[in-house]
Amino acid sequence: MTLVKIITFLTVIMSVLYFSQINLPLAQGALGLPFGGRVLIKYYCNCSNNYQLFIGPPKGGWFIEDSGTIIYREYNLNPPAWSLGLADANLQCLQYYGYSCVTAGPGGPHIRMVGTSKF
Repeated sequence: MTLVKIITFLTVIMSVLYFSQINLPLAQGALGLPFGGRVLIKYYCNCSNNYQLFIGPPKGGWFIEDSGTIIYREYNLNPPAWSLGLADANLQCLQYYGYSCVTAGPGGPHIRMVGTSKF
């Protein structure tokens, strides 16, 4: 009978921990960094073969778009379209300078998926 009580107690504790706010940061890390706003600046990074974007308010910043980015709906990630999506690991924008590549711009999180407006 004691073993049954211990197993029941541990099951209840694990359930509470799993479904409580303690697990929330893990879930947010799996989803990525949410962002959204109007695309204000976009330029091509020729050495790293990606694009550096600046997305304005309400939740913007510098981001990187590359061939791994999934674009939904209007497929328009050019200024002045509105965007809403998720980003993950930081990447750099690299430009050719002579025979080597140098960092151009601040870099930023890689856009994993994004939906855009028509205009």
